Amino acid sequence: MHHSKIMVLLGLLFTLDSVDASTFATATAGASSSGNQACGLGEECSEAHAVGGPYASADALAWSGPGSARAVATATSINLGMQTATASANTVVDGGAVLVRGGGGIGDVVTLRGRLVIESDLDYGLSGIAGTGGSCCSISSILALNVTVERKDPVHGYVGESDFEFDITDQFESVAPPIDRPFSNTQSIAILENGSGVLSPLAESAYLNGDPISFAFQMGYADEFRVRLNLEVSVKADASTNPGCVMFNPDGGCVVDSTLDDNIAWISLDAGHSLYWAGLEASDAVGNPVQILSTSGFDLSQNYFPLVSVPVPASVFLFPSGLAGLLALIRRDRLARLSLGARHEPQRLPV
Repeated sequence: MHHSKIMVLLGLLFTLDSVDASTFATATAGASSSGNQACGLGEECSEAHAVGGPYASADALAWSGPGSARAVATATSINLGMQTATASANTVVDGGAVLVRGGGGIGDVVTLRGRLVIESDLDYGLSGIAGTGGSCCSISSILALNVTVERKDPVHGYVGESDFEFDITDQFESVAPPIDRPFSNTQSIAILENGSGVLSPLAESAYLNGDPISFAFQMGYADEFRVRLNLEVSVKADASTNPGCVMFNPDGGCVVDSTLDDNIAWISLDAGHSLYWAGLEASDAVGNPVQILSTSGFDLSQNYFPLVSVPVPASVFLFPSGLAGLLALIRRDRLARLSLGARHEPQRLPV
């Protein structure tokens, strides 16, 4: 298994100590489902675990806390159970601040520039083939980040109308192919923005390369504002189709039907410690620094990104929910001899 850590700096303001923070986690494996169980990492933490007999499992974890948040989703399915496993983890955090005019402040408009660090790993394995019944197995994942900046109305408060908003959506899919065909992976990344802020035109290439992505927005002195950040990771491992005949005689007769217990799909999208507030700067019309007063209780100019990442405790999030022993016993020799199967090594998703 290969692991990768890709850190992305996004220009962003949010405060994780605000009153409004929430987490949500769901998992399904076959007919089994679970959602939003309390976990041991603190008040704002949810987890979910589902097991569909001995052949499918799903796990999800969502957590938010001072200066950081994380989201993890894992799913495993073996074709012998003919099931699908899905997992989703979602965390939402709000942060608020107000700008204070100091001595000598020039102009009425303040420009704000912030930073956020994101870490994420995508690991997956896919062993199987497609036959007369279709593809036995597939895996897919989505990482979606939505950021909104909203100015507080002096009369009505926050009403959900953003001044600036952007989305980053990263989707990945791999499907087990017919015999003697290569595995094909599909990835698509979409970055959208709307409103009166500015997102770097190089945002997509910077995102892919793990370079800083910046954006800026403006507020007036004494304006109170908030940023809402919504991060969701979701995965799906589908081994619900019997691929049927996978090898034929020259006259079209079937030689070998698929061996279902050799067909496996598993995927893990780990955005563990995925969000770190990494500081905020504000300046007036001529570049003089402007004081930022956090209404949520911690200093927005502080960098909360640690020098060394801390992994998710194994006691809190278990992968793959007790299936490790079963996976180790799965027979692969028959498909190996017939050259009917293929295993795709875990790949990394640039995030």
